[in-house]
Amino acid sequence: MPECLKYLPSLLLFLFVACSTHVAGTTDENNGLAENDSSSSMQSSSSGAPSSSSSGEPSGQDIMDTPYWFPYWGAGSDERQLDVQIESEEDEMTISYRRLSMVGSPDTASKAVFGVAIRVAGEGPDVFSEMKTWTGGACFMATSDAPVILKMGMSPEKEQELEYDLPQATLIGPGEVGNMVIRCLSWTDYEQQGFGPSIAIEDAFFDYMTELRFEVQLDGSDSEGSFVIYQIRKGGTGISANMDGMDIVLNDGV
Repeated sequence: MPECLKYLPSLLLFLFVACSTHVAGTTDENNGLAENDSSSSMQSSSSGAPSSSSSGEPSGQDIMDTPYWFPYWGAGSDERQLDVQIESEEDEMTISYRRLSMVGSPDTASKAVFGVAIRVAGEGPDVFSEMKTWTGGACFMATSDAPVILKMGMSPEKEQELEYDLPQATLIGPGEVGNMVIRCLSWTDYEQQGFGPSIAIEDAFFDYMTELRFEVQLDGSDSEGSFVIYQIRKGGTGISANMDGMDIVLNDGV
């Protein structure tokens, strides 16, 4: 079988799901968030990653530009446990990690939550403010050697008020580790876990979200690996993917 056809069955499945799933944008009348009955996703069983292409240009700013991104460490994680490297090359972002010698007690040393975050609110050249206009959500193309969740980051004061129960959604689940995943999520797919005060998702997105976090979830069995973000696109209606050889290109939603 030609190499370029490896992804065809999964790609066709993604196109069917994306076209049949309601990932609608919002109207200017209510300026609210689009609801999505379920997230759209495609996962490929092949371990070889197709190259991403920029021919499906995102509108406005290029979200993969490095000034918008910064390392993120979850609460309780000890930075001394891991050597984390972040590289951006040819519109791809790679977060590679290697566990160092254990520090602290066996229980605390075996767990780590880290990743990257993108600034979406504020002023300056290091803020991708356009994402705050993506009321239909966003689509992601990524692969990881460990589960990854997306989380709405806020100011330290607001996070403390919510007892750190921030809205979150799964980007790569435990059963998808090692596979290429394309997932389209509405902001209404993000949910709190229930241990802190609740917040309306519209308020969280429009008024309080300052960054979008990509959290890699390591357990004691993980020693080294990587998390690669190939593409991020504006969500909404009209999401599709085009394949040209080994290139899979997501277009922007409208």
